[in-house]
Amino acid sequence: MDLTPQEQRALRILERRGHDWRWLRFIALLLGLGMLATCLWAIPNLTRDLIELTHNMTLKDRPTAAEAFIASLDGALLMIFITLVAPMAACIIGLTVARWRGRPVDVLVRGIVSRMQTGGTAPSPRSTVA
Repeated sequence: MDLTPQEQRALRILERRGHDWRWLRFIALLLGLGMLATCLWAIPNLTRDLIELTHNMTLKDRPTAAEAFIASLDGALLMIFITLVAPMAACIIGLTVARWRGRPVDVLVRGIVSRMQTGGTAPSPRSTVA
């Protein structure tokens, strides 16, 4: 199969991307699982700390500056974990699992080119597995 220089360059990029994805997918999955585990640990602990800290706070019993600072810090961290870290972890895990074998178009192009270069024939459209 004769390819133009631009097509050869694009094919090399696709092959390199596929090779890099073999290792990157494990790193991405571990990152997502680590983020999710951190959220599962941090959210209950921050919630418990925030409830314990603010349970006895009233307007008559003014909290100290340290208590107010820690309560605001716990609340801010809790919101960051709930609104940013947990959804990012879910997206990373979901996209990694969905694209575990690589991008479908890249896999298709590499498969067609490799079959054409080895002299094999493309599978017939009716030879699908039910």
